[in-house]
Amino acid sequence: MSKTSRVNIKEWSKKELNSNFKFYVVLIICALLAIILSRGISSWPDVHQIDIENTSLNFIYGWFGLSFAVSVIGAMFQTSAMFTMIDITRGEEKHTAPMQKTFAIFDKGQYFLGWIVISILVGIFTFLWSLLLIFPGIIKSYAYSQSVFIYRDAIKRGKPMGYLEAITESRKRMVGKKWFLFVF
Repeated sequence: MSKTSRVNIKEWSKKELNSNFKFYVVLIICALLAIILSRGISSWPDVHQIDIENTSLNFIYGWFGLSFAVSVIGAMFQTSAMFTMIDITRGEEKHTAPMQKTFAIFDKGQYFLGWIVISILVGIFTFLWSLLLIFPGIIKSYAYSQSVFIYRDAIKRGKPMGYLEAITESRKRMVGKKWFLFVF
């Protein structure tokens, strides 16, 4: 993709955001709050200041578990917002009921289950590629970045695909486009 297409996409996005600002703020507010909350939870208490001998490990593990759970919830809300934005771009959705669309990942059980399984598999694959060096892991994370969206589109078309098939399809489609995504 050329620079002009990137510029056109950005211009269209600015117009879309400016004309429907309230809708998009409400759409992403849950994700933003969850992400901010998880970062706040993970930064308190300061791990380096904890007296391990006098502090229950259950408390520490529970605290980090809570931070992880809130992060996962934030990621679900973020994915739901992206699903909604894609549908709006395609003309399949209107700018109505943003709070309801915050939970778009739960529209079908397959979306939610697919998101969980694909996220875990992509995390494992990216980790394994990162063991070689950090750069292969970064490159593969860009290659696998469209897996959830490909999986969801296949379900919407009525032609479900497997989780690994969606990851493979994302890898194939991202050939020659990873740099564009990075710059964008």
